[in-house]
Amino acid sequence: MIGLRPRFMLLATLLTSGFLWCQLISYEIGHLLRLKPLFNLFDMCFFLFRTLHIPALVAGNLVHGLVMYTFGAAAWVAIRHARSFARSSRELELRTENAVTEKLRTQYGLADEELLVIRHQAPIALTMGLWKPRIILSTALLDMLTEGELRAVVEHEKYHLQQKDPLTIFALMICSVSLGYIPIFRWIADKYKIMMELSADKHAISVMEHTAELGSALLKLWKRGQSPHVSLSHASFAETSMNLRIQHILNPQLPISFKLPLVRTVISAVAMIIVVGLI
Repeated sequence: MIGLRPRFMLLATLLTSGFLWCQLISYEIGHLLRLKPLFNLFDMCFFLFRTLHIPALVAGNLVHGLVMYTFGAAAWVAIRHARSFARSSRELELRTENAVTEKLRTQYGLADEELLVIRHQAPIALTMGLWKPRIILSTALLDMLTEGELRAVVEHEKYHLQQKDPLTIFALMICSVSLGYIPIFRWIADKYKIMMELSADKHAISVMEHTAELGSALLKLWKRGQSPHVSLSHASFAETSMNLRIQHILNPQLPISFKLPLVRTVISAVAMIIVVGLI
């Protein structure tokens, strides 16, 4: 029931935000080099601005403000992620359980850089890393789960690894934060995470050929409570929509649908028209 929907949501978001980014960049380049744009898809907006008697100087300053906010927010997200990744990498290196890591890599057919087991008192199962993602498991998680449950969790995380989901989450975070004045991007980013976790669950169930171990692992982690907060982009086994995922595991044919929020959609459409029209 979830098939191509996450990919469509991702593609639509990246194409739309990419278009807006290109418009903002071309505007700044044209302004600096005093070039006149060849065309604008929203020329009709200029008629609206003239009708509303909006001065060109005001429109120009508004666009410059949007450009500064957009680029600044994107830079803030990237720098924050880079700092968090560097700090986390150092901590992971100190906590690594080498013997257990090698054992599980061999057991689950993962490459040297694709799995890491760390000493930690909280159960952790997540995939992190943009270009070379790897699965992070904690010793507390290994102690908590049975062998079958652990395999289900690893298969779930292997899906995130293969799909490079941390990179996708980071890209959506850049879009939703830097283009925060278009609220539908935030809604799509949140819903995409849910669809992504459901897809990973579906993959794990197809490998395991039943739902028992995955469901029991989710229930154990749900009862245990929240895992430690991780500030960088990652895909975590037990952070997103636990109730919905458990329902879907109990009933794989349960239809999953997300209704577009009317107010956010209208605001976003108007904001995009105004931004591109100003440019």
